[in-house]
Amino acid sequence: MEELFFYGQEEERLSHTSLDEYLHDFVHDYDEDLPNEITVSKFAVQEIPERKFEVLERLLEDLDDEYSDPDNVTNTKPTEAMKQAEKDFISVMRKEYRNHWLDPVEKIKVNLRDWCRKNGHGDLMAKGEG
Repeated sequence: MEELFFYGQEEERLSHTSLDEYLHDFVHDYDEDLPNEITVSKFAVQEIPERKFEVLERLLEDLDDEYSDPDNVTNTKPTEAMKQAEKDFISVMRKEYRNHWLDPVEKIKVNLRDWCRKNGHGDLMAKGEG
């Protein structure tokens, strides 16, 4: 699975998946004179442990607690079809579930003056110099 990173200055407002995308929006949305330098944080999506997706044993245990023969203390063993269904379920969940827990990776100092020049936004820096 490709590692996904988010960039921003406030963790609760992260929506940018590239540093340039974040900086572009930052310079265009900034209402005052742009600062010469900002610090942007890079966050990685936290990996969800495999055990969180393993539901088959817990499901069978719950079903046995509620519906199994009270005179039989043996837990239901998963069949091969159940195990395959669990694998398919986990695969879909890993692909489709959007995890919002992030771990800080690094803080990146960005010289906005240089970034604006390199990315064709020199006019945005100039507005605060007049």
